[in-house]
Amino acid sequence: MLARSLDDPLSESDAQVRSLDQFSQLVAQCTALAEGADVLADAVSTLTGDLRTTQRMRLLCDRWSARTWLPEGELCALERLLSQASPDDVHVIAQASLQPLAAPLPLHCTHAWSILLHLLRRNALPNGLPPFMAFLEYLAAAVGDSVGEQIRSWTLNHAEASGLVPSLRECRARATSVQLPDATGRRVMFVLMPDGLESDYYVLRVWHEEGGAYDGPPLRDDDTRVRHPDIARAVANKLRHALIAGQRTDLTVEFWLPLALVNQPVWEWCQPASEPDVEWDCRVLVRSLDRPQSPDSHSSWRKRWTRLMREDASPCTSRRDLADDERQSREPLVLSSPPDVEDGRKELMEAIRSGVPAILWHRQNCSKPFRESVQNFIHSGPLKDLPSRIGEIHLSPGPLGDEAELLREVTLLWDDPDRPLPVLKPLVAPDEVPTL
Repeated sequence: MLARSLDDPLSESDAQVRSLDQFSQLVAQCTALAEGADVLADAVSTLTGDLRTTQRMRLLCDRWSARTWLPEGELCALERLLSQASPDDVHVIAQASLQPLAAPLPLHCTHAWSILLHLLRRNALPNGLPPFMAFLEYLAAAVGDSVGEQIRSWTLNHAEASGLVPSLRECRARATSVQLPDATGRRVMFVLMPDGLESDYYVLRVWHEEGGAYDGPPLRDDDTRVRHPDIARAVANKLRHALIAGQRTDLTVEFWLPLALVNQPVWEWCQPASEPDVEWDCRVLVRSLDRPQSPDSHSSWRKRWTRLMREDASPCTSRRDLADDERQSREPLVLSSPPDVEDGRKELMEAIRSGVPAILWHRQNCSKPFRESVQNFIHSGPLKDLPSRIGEIHLSPGPLGDEAELLREVTLLWDDPDRPLPVLKPLVAPDEVPTL
């Protein structure tokens, strides 16, 4: 595997040497090559799946490479400085500094120092300023105080020595005026689209979007072609990345699913078996990929959503006295059968085509006791808080009582028309792309 990835051939190991010594020789050969340490980290990640070891190896790779860009003394000084400046939103700061060419950072970038080492390996921005310097400027603006001034002093000295003072001043002006996102409204969108060639394969697309007043564009991971049995593992890896990158747990996870996948155990995907003792505290919602394909229903969808959000915050017992049609237009729909069976599929698709924005069902059995329990649950609080209330049930470790236990397998399809998928920009011919 290593030999296929490296340009320089690896020497054959002596068959008489112990396995441990052969492995040591292989590691020594890899680390002696410019790209060998990265390839070795890839191999360890693929063969062992050991996230902690792989992250440590990749950090060491970045540190090894950094010596070709900055003297050892400057690296040590920066490491001491950045150990005092690693705020919770350091990933947001990094993404803001990389506009308009931002991209999701690797998993091992967990704090300011690891991000800086990674960005030292990135090519310069269109204005000629190296990405690591732009990151330092934005970090200094966010941190402020004496640490921020020390960072600015370092970048100015480096810019003067490198002939980058005009680009640095332009970046510094942007850094002091940028509006970073607040601590709410972050979401990750997992989009699973049918492959089109093989029925057991799907294309997984992941969007990351920061909330608040931040006007930076959403970030998109590379698309992944994944088999149906491997979806849970793929989602867990991507979600782990999102949680590590955010350093916060106030995250909304949306699964945009076609009808064939709409009854999958998405909550279990967000609580991987490999980490049973870790609760990933995030809101989990199902979104319909079929709804955008029914534009005739969008007007009704938005009207019903507006009415749903206008309902008062008090318990809604008075709705039970309304006529059936009037009540159904003011509250979520509870399916009579799971979407895995024909009746449930028909009921779900009819609801989507008629513009119903919020739909609930039991993944296995939408029995009468379940429907009564979920109706009581709907009426027990504000409709706008329904996703959070259902999340508390899914994340509760202990028994909840007979009625609430019926809701353990509840799925909520919550289609907010004001939170659509990002729109892909149309492709253009190569000769139409402006030259930077």
